[in-house]
Amino acid sequence: MKAPTANDPTQGRWRHPRAVAIALALLAAALLAGCAEPLTGDQMAYAGRWQNETTVLLITAEGRVEYEKADGSTSTSVSAPIKELGPDLMVAGVWFMNAEFVLGGPPQERDGTWVLVVDGEELYKADRTGQLAAAAEVPPLADLRVLVTADLEALSDAIAANDFTDYLAGSSMALQSQFSNDDLRRSWGPLIENDIVVRDYMVGDFVLTTEPVIDEQGALRVFGRYREGPMFLDFKTSYVYAAPRWKSIGSTLNLVPKAAPEGAGTPEG
Repeated sequence: MKAPTANDPTQGRWRHPRAVAIALALLAAALLAGCAEPLTGDQMAYAGRWQNETTVLLITAEGRVEYEKADGSTSTSVSAPIKELGPDLMVAGVWFMNAEFVLGGPPQERDGTWVLVVDGEELYKADRTGQLAAAAEVPPLADLRVLVTADLEALSDAIAANDFTDYLAGSSMALQSQFSNDDLRRSWGPLIENDIVVRDYMVGDFVLTTEPVIDEQGALRVFGRYREGPMFLDFKTSYVYAAPRWKSIGSTLNLVPKAAPEGAGTPEG
């Protein structure tokens, strides 16, 4: 191989390989930017940030997609210009490298929240700061009964099985980030060790012991009592709104003998 000389036109390639890499990177960036075409007409309804607890999808008016999805210990990400966007399908990519997203129709408004179904998963439109719409009003009593009963039944099943995996999966990200399966086993240890079946005390409709409120942090607080079981079951439950539903951020339970004065009893968890 001939060694380069001062007059050899190939000398720059020998001494500056980094310059070639930078030039190629700039060329690739220019090609990627040039591929994006702005959204038009009905496509503008898809523009914005869509998310749930595991997925974030950003569709820009300039015609790009930024997608991130967490699935356990793995994650998927896509950053590419949009090639095709319609009610049933969105395709993003460069040249022959494409990512396809199956859509469940155009965005739909539901209870004040815009919903977009992507790959069978509901995503909810967030504002510019990434915040989802928050519930402004306490749900009616009938809805509170459904919410609390389902939550405490799921908790009862987890305690009985000594396994909180499913319970955590249905709870808020706040609860999941603060407590592991083992943490909840320890927290609810007295009920587990004494084979307490919470469902046995959830007889009839509960009564509210205080007026439900949404506090300054946006948490829904519901305190009440089941009165028709073998003992009174007092509960304090808290929820955060994760569109389109409320999700648990924690509960405390207290079994009270019926012969005991009001307010007596020992907290069980």
